[in-house]
Amino acid sequence: RVTKGMMEQVGRGLKMRGRVIATGLWRGQAEFDITPQPMNDAERARANKVASFGSMIRRAHHTFGGVGTPPRSPEAFIVNAVKKNLSKIRQERAADIAQDAMEQGYQVVVFVDFIAADERNKGFWNAAIKSIRVTHREEVAPGVFVEKPIPEAQAMVAEFERMAADPEFSSPSIVDYFIERFGRDKVGAITGTGEHATHGIERPEAAEEFNAGKKRILILSDAGKRAISLHHTKLQPELGPAQGRRRGIMVDYSW
Repeated sequence: RVTKGMMEQVGRGLKMRGRVIATGLWRGQAEFDITPQPMNDAERARANKVASFGSMIRRAHHTFGGVGTPPRSPEAFIVNAVKKNLSKIRQERAADIAQDAMEQGYQVVVFVDFIAADERNKGFWNAAIKSIRVTHREEVAPGVFVEKPIPEAQAMVAEFERMAADPEFSSPSIVDYFIERFGRDKVGAITGTGEHATHGIERPEAAEEFNAGKKRILILSDAGKRAISLHHTKLQPELGPAQGRRRGIMVDYSW
């Protein structure tokens, strides 16, 4: 099975060898900038706390083993949980940038990786914690095996679940955050998961609403990054001096 990631590597390799020249990606008058966003002391302390929690789960998994055959690793869950918590910081700053762009007359496209809220007993933290083995297989008679509890592991998992309830480990939905800040009438989304998921014909309709100026902000997860066009194709004087131009904000990356 050829994955999207494999095809990206093929395309990148061909571009490096001069075999492919992309003419349709960068349009005239496009401008790019990178705005440094250093964390403040409170954000850095929160990020360190989240990273330390991930290390604790990793050590417990190493001590007691993992669930399943072969044992399931918590690594990907931990990495994504930490990334998602950092995106919580980024989404607040992205909203500030979006506010400034709209005041200049731009429409805003927000590119994100994580859409759904990461709540207690759900999401990446829960998956990482559940990967820790809390029982061991013991032979009680020839050929007869039973699963017996590992009290230390069970106590540690219970403590991790309590710690995961800390609000600092939760990540709200970026769509909900933007709707709360700017209003449902201004914010659209194209995403494959969560409460705001769009499917089939809903996706081009959401794009058309944005292109027609009915929505000032459109949030795209991976589900919205293909097979739609958000290029500015017509003047929209009612949107202000930027005439409907787009401001793209990359909140987090897929890889």
